[in-house]
Order: sequence, then structure tokens, then C-alpha cells
Amino acid sequence: MLTMAEAMLQIKYPKGRGYFDPDQTKELSVTQKSEHESAAEREYAEQEKLKYWYENNVGYHVWKKECETCGKVFYTICNYRRYCHLSDCRSIAEQKRNEERKQKHYSEHICSVCSAPFVSKRKDARFCSNACRQKAYRNNKED
Repeated sequence: MLTMAEAMLQIKYPKGRGYFDPDQTKELSVTQKSEHESAAEREYAEQEKLKYWYENNVGYHVWKKECETCGKVFYTICNYRRYCHLSDCRSIAEQKRNEERKQKHYSEHICSVCSAPFVSKRKDARFCSNACRQKAYRNNKED
């Protein structure tokens, strides 16, 4: 027999994807405190339960995703999650993005004082060294 609260939940939230299921005996401990520090760690530890929920269309709304770093399939209740395990794959992807970003900024220029080619991190670099920069300053100061 249903309690009054369970009956109200059943009327308000019918069974189906993304809704609370009163018949469900065990909820995901992502919403509860546990021995894991973050929600991502709890999800990682409970992949089998999430997979069951995804396949049987019960419990929370669960997404099946593919990790952008390693390509491993994982299940999550957060649609925005992109990596299978937050601490490993996310840090690898962040390192790759930082390396790509650093490589984009290097460009070849020709020094406006000595006409020597040089590579700089800045797109608007004009001088190959501090000596050339100082020489240009002194030449402009005299004019």
C-alpha cells in the first residue's frame, strides 16, 4: 500500500525517463553523501547501476556518452560531462589543449632594425632582441 506522499509523487511524476520511480528500491548515491569525494567519482564507481537504468529506462535520466580522450563508453546523469573519469581523461585533454594553444601563438617575423628572421610568441612582435628594441627607440628619439 502506498503512503500519501508516494501516491502524490506517483500522480505528479508518472513512471518514465527522467522522473522519480516510487517502485525503485535503491536510488543512485550521487545525491547522497558517500565515501567518494565528488559526484564524478560516485558516478564512476556506479557505472553498472547507471547502465542498467539507461537500458531499462528507470531511475534518473541517464545519458550514454563516449569519452573524448580515450573513447571509452560511459553512463552519466550529467549531460554536459565529456570525459569518462574526471581526474584522468580531463587532465589529459586539458594538457593537449594547452599545448595546442601555445603552439598557435608562435609565429615568424622579421626584425625591423636588423632584418633578421625570428620566432616570437606574440603576433605583433617587431624586434628580435632587447638590443634591437633599444636601438629603434634611440633612432626614433633622435628624429
